[in-house]
Amino acid sequence: MCCDTLIQGDAPQRVIPKGLASSALLTQVMVDKYLDHQPLYRQSERMAREGVDIERSTLAGWVGQVSTLISPLVDAIGKHVKNANHLYADDTTAPTLKPGKGTTQTGRYWTYVRDGRDLNEHVPPAVWLQYSENRKSLHPTSHLKGYTGSMQTDAYAGYNDVYRKEVTFIGCWAHVRHKFYDITQSGPSPIAEQAVAIIQRLYAIEKNIKNKPPDERQQVRQQQAIPILDELHTWLQNTLRMPKMDRHLSTTTPPSVHFVR
Repeated sequence: MCCDTLIQGDAPQRVIPKGLASSALLTQVMVDKYLDHQPLYRQSERMAREGVDIERSTLAGWVGQVSTLISPLVDAIGKHVKNANHLYADDTTAPTLKPGKGTTQTGRYWTYVRDGRDLNEHVPPAVWLQYSENRKSLHPTSHLKGYTGSMQTDAYAGYNDVYRKEVTFIGCWAHVRHKFYDITQSGPSPIAEQAVAIIQRLYAIEKNIKNKPPDERQQVRQQQAIPILDELHTWLQNTLRMPKMDRHLSTTTPPSVHFVR
């Protein structure tokens, strides 16, 4: 008789085989650790305050297994990023607990960005992150093995091996401007303000040609940006020849410079 038969559906598929943690819980642990930088022992303590007893070692096991599961996705993002003709790259410090020592060490997150939206490229943008325990040049060299496009970044010497392998270096004006800007924030500095003003004019050109076709952008830069760059080069040479005291006191504005506030 049908009423004497027990029918049970299949159990939902688990992210971790035979594991009780749901995909939502695992996602929360990963986000807390890598996005909000909450160490696993703090997560364990927080859960304990809420009446959930999960050991740090269990959380560490979950992180390891989830990392293995998403590695194909990470590899796919890396492949997509490195298929670009142009990349943006930078690195940032990541304070990291040193197991067994009770101290922290300074690790690095290497960030590689593919974003051609300003270049009128209709390809999904993406960010590929890689971690290392130090800032040695072997890391970006390994990360970008096989890449042959151009890369825009700062002047960190650790990228030099990458540039020797068919990668074109593109300087970053944001890094140049930031050095002068920091000076203006520490006190009156007419010369640094002048440099920021000149660079601001280059920014204005880029804003006006954003999303324009490549040929049009190149033409505008040739006509408008190159004269400003020549002017900046000449001004910098003249400024460096000035005695140090005169440099500090000078309020002379280079030709055609206007201040943008």
